[in-house]
Amino acid sequence: MSGSQHLDTYIAKWRLNLDGKPFETHSSWLCFVRARGQPALLKVFKPGSDETRSADILRHWGDRAVRVYEGDARAMVVERITPGVPLTVLTANDDDGATN
Repeated sequence: MSGSQHLDTYIAKWRLNLDGKPFETHSSWLCFVRARGQPALLKVFKPGSDETRSADILRHWGDRAVRVYEGDARAMVVERITPGVPLTVLTANDDDGATN
């Protein structure tokens, strides 16, 4: 099964809407989606990935990390964080202040 087939399976299962071009890392197949109308990220773990417990770990931390909309042993959907201000702008004039 190809990476896009894995993604398609979860897009259908969790009723997601594709919101970007799929991509992959060494451990996962990913794509931007919309879940319940909200920007999100679908991450399907490749076989043997060490990230299979990610959804459980993120749920443990609750809103202090990132919201998990869906998750199982093979995939998860998490809220998509949209940056407000690039870090280069924050550090341009006051690196210590930005760090704090």
